[in-house]
Amino acid sequence: MSCGPQAPGEDPAAEGRRTGQASQAQPALDWALVESEATPLHFEVGGHALPDGLLRRSLLQLRETYAAWGAGSLAWHLLDGGLAPSLLLHARFPERSEAAQAEAEAAAERIRQGENFFALLQEQGTEPPPIMKSPTPFALGARVSAEVAVLEPGAWFGPVPTLKGWEIVYVEARGEGVRSRAGVMLRRLVYPVGDEADQNAARQEWATLPLAGDSALMRVLPRSFVRGRVLDDPLLQ
Repeated sequence: MSCGPQAPGEDPAAEGRRTGQASQAQPALDWALVESEATPLHFEVGGHALPDGLLRRSLLQLRETYAAWGAGSLAWHLLDGGLAPSLLLHARFPERSEAAQAEAEAAAERIRQGENFFALLQEQGTEPPPIMKSPTPFALGARVSAEVAVLEPGAWFGPVPTLKGWEIVYVEARGEGVRSRAGVMLRRLVYPVGDEADQNAARQEWATLPLAGDSALMRVLPRSFVRGRVLDDPLLQ
């Protein structure tokens, strides 16, 4: 299992030390590249690719919370904080994922038609008491942290695939102060895909399976994490 880096917002100067980019002559992932769409930001792990545009959109969303951070650091946080492991989980259980998605879509339609989000929570009866959490990908999950970054209390989104399954999330409250340090309180409707053991297995696969993707993106990953796993790039061996 990979170990998460320091939470965003604490030490921007540590970015270069963590990512260990192979060569300054190589293209760097920066906000200009992200915004211009000059780089597709294609990424694969174990032969499974992130959906087109997902990482780019998540980066631009999360920048609303962590404006001082570089695109490379946030890309690593998003991948390691859930985008990559959840991709593997849903790929491993396609039928379960499809069934959970259908259930979550039906619940989202009920909310759109006027049903109360909290009434659906009561139907599930499984959510733990809400608490304020850091807005980082490692505290909320990558996809959720990105979506929440651009929302205010009272808004909801989903369903989205996460490491737990398919989720619909309601933003109940935000703490006061600097956005990158203020906690958020969320309520979550979860439609599971697998169990905790399956989640741990997906994290382990993320730490061991072959990697592929755009050069600028691959070089934001820590060298110790990618060594021997990027077969088409000798600089990352």
